[in-house]
Amino acid sequence: MMTMENICTYRRVFHLSSLLALLSMLGSCKKLIEIPVNPPTSVIREQIFKDSATTLSAVAGVYSLTPGGAGLPYQDGTFTISTSLSGHEIAYTGSTEEFSQFFTYNVTPVNAVLNGIWQAHYTEIYQVNDILENIKDNGYLSTSFIRQITGEMKFVRAFCYFNLVNLFGGVPLVTTTDYQTNARLPRAQSEAVYAQILADLGDAVQLLPPAYPSPGHLRPNLYTAIALQAKVNLFLGKWQQAYNEADSVIRSGDFSLVTNLNDVFLDNSKEAIWQVPVLNTFQGSMEASYFLPNSTTVAPNFVITDSLLNQFEPGDRRLSAWTGVNVIGGQNVYYPAKYKDKQQTTPRQITCF
Repeated sequence: MMTMENICTYRRVFHLSSLLALLSMLGSCKKLIEIPVNPPTSVIREQIFKDSATTLSAVAGVYSLTPGGAGLPYQDGTFTISTSLSGHEIAYTGSTEEFSQFFTYNVTPVNAVLNGIWQAHYTEIYQVNDILENIKDNGYLSTSFIRQITGEMKFVRAFCYFNLVNLFGGVPLVTTTDYQTNARLPRAQSEAVYAQILADLGDAVQLLPPAYPSPGHLRPNLYTAIALQAKVNLFLGKWQQAYNEADSVIRSGDFSLVTNLNDVFLDNSKEAIWQVPVLNTFQGSMEASYFLPNSTTVAPNFVITDSLLNQFEPGDRRLSAWTGVNVIGGQNVYYPAKYKDKQQTTPRQITCF
């Protein structure tokens, strides 16, 4: 027989059991929505630099050349296009206003190509700074490994700032990952940027060995750093220093001219001091995509100017090997053709610096 007391006791038990069930469900929900310390699909930042293998994965990201992705600021071909247009080596026949502005020297602050070049360089510099900060005095990594990677990253940072100072003049000098400080940095004087470039290259020369650290010429070695030193000093008008540095690269015996000019831009070319592969299985270099016309009967979007064509002496094999020509309206129209890999090639073509 169910009495009032039994009913009240039942209700208390029911309320208590319901509360326990609800708490159990809440606890289960919490477990479902909690983000684990180490998500199964990613590696937390601190773990990346706990051994050489994962550190090298971060380094590989610095050297990547994936169209539309991160990595060296050459992935979309716009660096080549903008500088060639500004130097009047090529002219643009298409309708994209951002490209036309470089040829006429009317580049606006909202030019998407310009902003993309700026952003790509500073994205790369941030990656470099992050690696440098995390490998310094890192007890998980060997001294020799830290030395190697530090030399490589300082070379890449110098390379980026050399591009920036020649494109924009004085630029902010970002040498840390402190975004709050970096956001307030003013433009440094060009002299200060060059001083940073030479300091980084000086360190790279002291740290990098003559041998490449991996197959091919994909990661910089001692002579890669010296070659950039020579170029920087050439731009600064320090002729003797530039001569001495370039001469040391030549005298190393590691590099030589190749007979077939079409082999210059292939993987592991003896002429190339530093090469970066295009990491894209669906197409080759973006330069080839932009410069090569779709057929022999259409006008190229980018044509070589007469001022550049007139620089070729009679018999210069570079004219036939590194340019293409379409006959349009009875006229020869030349276009850049150093890179011929609209699709991936075997052996693959490599972006050379």
